[in-house]
Amino acid sequence: MNLFIPGSEGLDELKEELNANKIMYAFLRVIDPKTSLPKFVFLHWQGESAAGTRKGMCATHLSDIEKYFHGAHVTINAR
Repeated sequence: MNLFIPGSEGLDELKEELNANKIMYAFLRVIDPKTSLPKFVFLHWQGESAAGTRKGMCATHLSDIEKYFHGAHVTINAR
């Protein structure tokens, strides 16, 4: 499991770290532009070149991983 913990560069730093060969997870704090309140986002990244069996296995464990990162306002599944 690859967990990305962003530094001071925020979403721009995360964008550079996403790898087409890996399954990755990120838990982000972002500011909602409408309310100026912090929101928490759980990102589940499946790189297009990651092994198909690995993608399936990780998808079945996604709910367990989401429970670990409880408190997310939204979950994004991305490729």
